[in-house]
Amino acid sequence: MGWYPNQASANLPNPSNEVCCLRSTCADKDIFKWGAQPQRCARGWEFDSSKAAVSPPSRRRCCKAVATCGDIYPEEKGAQWFYCNPANGVAQNPNAAGYPNPSQNPTCADRNVNTQSAELWQCPSNQRLIQENAMLGPPSNDLCCTATCGDHNLPTCGDYNLVLDGLQPFPCSSGLAYNPASALNTPPTDSR
Repeated sequence: MGWYPNQASANLPNPSNEVCCLRSTCADKDIFKWGAQPQRCARGWEFDSSKAAVSPPSRRRCCKAVATCGDIYPEEKGAQWFYCNPANGVAQNPNAAGYPNPSQNPTCADRNVNTQSAELWQCPSNQRLIQENAMLGPPSNDLCCTATCGDHNLPTCGDYNLVLDGLQPFPCSSGLAYNPASALNTPPTDSR
């Protein structure tokens, strides 16, 4: 399961799943889109990088539970609530059971631990939140955010084959030459 025909290998010898097919995995669920499309996980769960090669992908196979206020050890049976010490003037909030960051330290997923609800770190307009860093802190643009340009694994004129290591300039048709000034244009075509 999880194998799809690879039309690019139609004329290759030694037919097998590995040669003739592409396989969807937890790390690349949608093999028909450029770049890696990791399995998305529900709230309270995160992508388990140790399962990157698992196929076929599913939330059950690709995701692992994260610690929340209602269960600080999700890998163990039963729920173990985060202890709120009354001596510190705090009490258990039953409405916060599903909140990440079971501590009193700010993270990218909860920059203000003094409010009832989780407040995500606000990235600048040309950046997006790094989901893998949600539980890390203290929050900052360097820790929580990444640039939106070039982070989508899109092929460009300067690197049209993202599967191979290094840059692969677009192979122009006969009579045309590669234009280095167009290296960041996407999608790569002869006209760019």
